[in-house]
Amino acid sequence: MDRGAVKDLGLLHWSVPQVEQAQPVQVQITLESADGSTLARNSLDVLVLSSRARQPAFKEPLAAIGRGDLEQSMGLLGYRTTSQLTPNTNVAVTNYPNTDLLRWVRAGGDLLFLSCNGPSPFFWTQQRSGAYAGDWTTSFSWLRPEIHPRLTITNPLSLPFLHVMPTHTILGLPVSDPTVQADFLAGMVSGWVRQPAIHTVQFRYGRGRVIMTTFALEEALPDDPVGVAMLHDLIDHLCSDACQPILTANYEL
Repeated sequence: MDRGAVKDLGLLHWSVPQVEQAQPVQVQITLESADGSTLARNSLDVLVLSSRARQPAFKEPLAAIGRGDLEQSMGLLGYRTTSQLTPNTNVAVTNYPNTDLLRWVRAGGDLLFLSCNGPSPFFWTQQRSGAYAGDWTTSFSWLRPEIHPRLTITNPLSLPFLHVMPTHTILGLPVSDPTVQADFLAGMVSGWVRQPAIHTVQFRYGRGRVIMTTFALEEALPDDPVGVAMLHDLIDHLCSDACQPILTANYEL
């Protein structure tokens, strides 16, 4: 190449190590001249996941109720899905809660609500614009590491989460109340740490439990490794004894 020229080097592929637990791996890229001298150098940390992170731990029937291809996507991940509630249904996933589903949760069901871009019957969601736009110089997003054992979490969240970052966030929650702060599973601070908002929250709804998230998990399924691992982890947590929300939502039918 001539000095100052621009050339497309094509698509490059790297092999990554086999891992048992998710871990960051640094990829180093060096451009050399014909005589072997270094022209440019850069590095990038990528998150490598175990193939086991794609496998669901929850083996019981799971109701996938909502709009679009939600049931199909959940089925491709290995879940035993149904498109309706049955007497044997204990866990449901939705992107658009309906009246029957809300009654079922109030009666004791467990619900994962993927609140990516539609209305919410529980808490107000707002587009990440204005004060919540996510400008990297004035905000950062975070996750609770213990909720996502399939991943290695480094807060603030960085490039591995690029394709699942929320376009909406949850407002109006009592973020300054220490008695319910453990129910905030992911969120962001913006405006130089003056405006906290929540991306993922757990709460009680009647006798049931709900995890509501604005992470773009539905759009990431079934191909994005981080999105798949996050969804599996949220379902596992929802079904576990560790999910003991203090926060409540009081929307009445």
